[in-house]
Amino acid sequence: MVENWPSELDTALKMARNRLRWRVAWHSVAGTFFVPVLAAAAWVGLARSTLFDMPRWPSLLFVFMWLVFFAVQVARAHVTTGHAARFLDHALGFDERVATCVELEARARVQGKLPAGDLSAGLFVDTAELLSKQLRRIPTRLRFSVGRSQVVVLAVALVALVLAIALPSPLDAVRAEQASLNRAVQAQVQTLEALKAGITSNPELSDDMKSKLLAQLDNLDRQLRAPDIDRTAMLAALADAQLKLRDLSPNTTSDYDGLVQAALTVQSMAVGNSSWTPSDSHEATELGRAGDAAAFLADQLAQPAQPPSKGQGNGARGSQGGIGEIGQLSNAQTRSVAQSLDRASAQAASDDDQLAQKLSDASKALWAKSRDAASLALHDAARRFHDAAKGQQTAQVVDNALSRLDTGRQSIAQ
Repeated sequence: MVENWPSELDTALKMARNRLRWRVAWHSVAGTFFVPVLAAAAWVGLARSTLFDMPRWPSLLFVFMWLVFFAVQVARAHVTTGHAARFLDHALGFDERVATCVELEARARVQGKLPAGDLSAGLFVDTAELLSKQLRRIPTRLRFSVGRSQVVVLAVALVALVLAIALPSPLDAVRAEQASLNRAVQAQVQTLEALKAGITSNPELSDDMKSKLLAQLDNLDRQLRAPDIDRTAMLAALADAQLKLRDLSPNTTSDYDGLVQAALTVQSMAVGNSSWTPSDSHEATELGRAGDAAAFLADQLAQPAQPPSKGQGNGARGSQGGIGEIGQLSNAQTRSVAQSLDRASAQAASDDDQLAQKLSDASKALWAKSRDAASLALHDAARRFHDAAKGQQTAQVVDNALSRLDTGRQSIAQ
């Protein structure tokens, strides 16, 4: 026998209220879940049927809002004591035992005392005992019934969502083209940024050439970032930029191959006939170092001739007088230097006829024993070598830019 029947009855009623609150919430949600599903289907369909860059996450936001609504419904659902009692009687088959107890208890609160008689007391005790034994039979929170119309409406909404996601859109190809173009634009913009950074940090380029190169790349950058640019316009902008960059440096890197050979010949000539070495030069290119070597020889030739020191003859460097050591050339050195200058002149002739002429003039002056004329010609040759070094640097930068732009253009054209 259960002596504390009021506590048992209150526990059962609280559990019944909880189950009914969830049942009310589930019924409310079952009748409204189709709304966020249809909203998500509409949003996905709109995003796939227009060219606007619409995000997909709002479709999930609709479901989140519905979950918030679900939580609010659970919290706000109100269940009366009488409703809870009837739910217990129906669920446990008590034939209105709990409802009768609740009604008798309500009257007792009004009158201030419980009904007299063993029958009433026995009813409370028996009901409490039955509840303590069979309370576990109460349906769980997730058990609820759904009307056929609700099922049909929800099924239609789910089908609409699946179709909105799965059906092919006539704009899928256009959207894929736009995505591909956007990726190409971003890749090309990154290429331009890298090129501009390299030009800015290149110490071999003059400020004037840097500004011209950067102006062309900045102009191309602005065109590529235009919001309405298409593939054709992008290809045209790249082609136009390539033409303008080539105008800044008509020569390519390979056009300086002959000059590089001439530069190596001049350096070898200076090393073999003076105290000059390539490590004495701060130039970063062969052409620049050849200019320094030619200038060094020119300066030495400009000095007054000095007689050989005692013990020096016409042997090799270190045992015979060199320009940097005694201020004059031996007959053998004169022939060697003149022949080297003729060879360098022939090597440079195809790329720079003026430099070739200066080298040839220096050689002729040496054969004529005209020290001043040879010095002057070598100074002019040194300036031509330094100018060629700047041109080579510009050509390398332009060739690199054209190569990278051409790679991007081919990628865009695919």
